[in-house]
Amino acid sequence: MTTIEFGTFSDCKKLISITIGYGVESIEPAALQDCNNVTEIHTKATIPPSIRWWYQLDTTTIILYVPTGRKEACQNHIVWEDFKEYREE
Repeated sequence: MTTIEFGTFSDCKKLISITIGYGVESIEPAALQDCNNVTEIHTKATIPPSIRWWYQLDTTTIILYVPTGRKEACQNHIVWEDFKEYREE
């Protein structure tokens, strides 16, 4: 999978964690729309997948887990910069 499509996880109220795989290059807007219980996102990609915006997902409440050494790249990326916290794993 290289793209997480529009609405893939839309309205998944029980979703609390998601892992974005190594091969994901892009995330379409609203892929995680109204997933209000997500507390953490793990990305395995060394380059942050492209996304225009996180539609109806409050990233300021979510911990973003990134590959070791990629924390700064995510913090400085315009769409990935507003997460609550960044942790390397």
